[in-house]
Amino acid sequence: MSWLYLFLASCCEICWTYCVKFAKFKEAFTKPSMSFFLNYHNTIPLAGYILFGVCNIFFFTLAMKQISAATAFAVWTGVAIVGLKLIDTLYFKQ
Repeated sequence: MSWLYLFLASCCEICWTYCVKFAKFKEAFTKPSMSFFLNYHNTIPLAGYILFGVCNIFFFTLAMKQISAATAFAVWTGVAIVGLKLIDTLYFKQ
């Protein structure tokens, strides 16, 4: 079950990374205002950033209860990198 948690943590890491990519956080720091949070195009990535970040930490913590830290981190990072590269290549054509 801990390997499933590790895989879910890696999937959340992938989703979290794309939320960072599509969020316009630079605007929040250069032009601070409430309109940043009320804008539909910023709210969805921001909510995903928070949700996937919390789920990532939660599932990774559950996985590390049974798997050693070094193994869990290596697998988590590897699966996330491979997933990101596959999505970039196949979906975004980059």
